[in-house]
Amino acid sequence: ELAAARAETSAEARRIVASLGAQAQSARAREADLARQLEEARGQATRLSGVQAELLQLEKESDQRRALYQTFMQSVEQSAAEPRDPQILGVQVVSYAVAPNEPSAPRPALAGGIGMLLGFCLGGLVSVAGRQNRGPFRDLEDLAQETRLPVLAAVPRASGWRGQASLLNRITAEPRGMEAEVLRGLRAQLRFIAPQATPRSVAFAASGPGESASSLAAAFARVAALDGLRVLLIEGDLQQPSLAAALGLPESNGLLAAVSQSAPWNESVARDTVTPLDLLLVTEPPPNARQLLESVRFQQLLADACEEYNLVVVNAPSVTLAAEAMVLAHCVDATVLVVEANATPRDRVKAAAERLLVASNGLTAAVLNKAAAKG
Repeated sequence: ELAAARAETSAEARRIVASLGAQAQSARAREADLARQLEEARGQATRLSGVQAELLQLEKESDQRRALYQTFMQSVEQSAAEPRDPQILGVQVVSYAVAPNEPSAPRPALAGGIGMLLGFCLGGLVSVAGRQNRGPFRDLEDLAQETRLPVLAAVPRASGWRGQASLLNRITAEPRGMEAEVLRGLRAQLRFIAPQATPRSVAFAASGPGESASSLAAAFARVAALDGLRVLLIEGDLQQPSLAAALGLPESNGLLAAVSQSAPWNESVARDTVTPLDLLLVTEPPPNARQLLESVRFQQLLADACEEYNLVVVNAPSVTLAAEAMVLAHCVDATVLVVEANATPRDRVKAAAERLLVASNGLTAAVLNKAAAKG
């Protein structure tokens, strides 16, 4: 009886062990299936996050285009509502036109004299135009033809008492003024003319010193920030930094801290005092300016900033004076050459345009600054 009890106990134990082994195998298979489902859920969450970000960007662009469309429709309605009747306009018809009995032309003698006079005038105009073409640029067509760059905007020159204030102060005081609208048009032109995606990083560079490229870059960034975009303005002219003084800010070396330290770069970002604009500035020029711009840390900072912000604006040094401008042109999505009307020598502008076309890795365009206002 003891032997039979032991045999029965042993058989029962083996049966229990086998059952537990099957259950353990089933639990392992279920665990593997749950792990696979978890990975699939994580992948779907990541893709959903990217789709949501793209949807937000599309909604912003849709709102902007809807606002532009509404503005156009309002202009059309206003034009259609204008009075057409001469009586309503306060116009009185004095006399009606009467057809002549004899033709007034041709008159050979008069036509010959006018032809000779026009020939002399045309020759003088051609001579004057030839002399003018050797001087500074005056209009967009001449600049586009000489540099082979798309000229996207002409920022007007301020006159009178407005000319005494800086461009940044005028933009801040009149966010819907003519100059601010020109900069908005420049941003739209960059978006429409880009061969692929909308440029997320834009560098402003002048062909030589004293052409106000830094103030134009800061004004472009301020207008975009006032329009609701998340914008980061970076000082790229490390040898002669000027953005801090143009913005009226105290000493700041946030860019050097972001590039040199091991802490996250966004901890060094400062904020503009009058607009929701983020800044990475430099006040004192570092001894290794070119090495900092060519470093992996700066390249990664620029890439991360393009992911975090809607627009990154970089103030580049003069193209013909520093090689750092060509380094920055290779890193950003779009480069804008700033040319001062009636001031910058033609040969220097052409040389700067050729250098940017060689170095640029994306879109290269030009802007005529301080142009004569039309109309």
